[in-house]
Amino acid sequence: MGIAEEAAIYLEAEQAKRLEVIRQLEPFVAIRAELEQRMAQVDADQRQAWDAAIASGWTADQLHRLRLDEPTPTKPANRRRPKPRRRPTTDRDH
Repeated sequence: MGIAEEAAIYLEAEQAKRLEVIRQLEPFVAIRAELEQRMAQVDADQRQAWDAAIASGWTADQLHRLRLDEPTPTKPANRRRPKPRRRPTTDRDH
């Protein structure tokens, strides 16, 4: 067996080990995706119930006192902050 064949066998073994590690991670990624989807649904349901409570006359302060916290706000659009306007400098400014 030559050096090239030994190197190929070694690389195959290393690749197999790396693939096995990835296979161990796959179930956790699937569980995380499912939980994130369920949390999004819970957030939507909680927002709807919160809005219904407010519409029926409860105040946010009353709900907070009952430890019924306001649902997580939805993420705002990714808006950039405007840059401040700069006025041109002149010799008189100095």
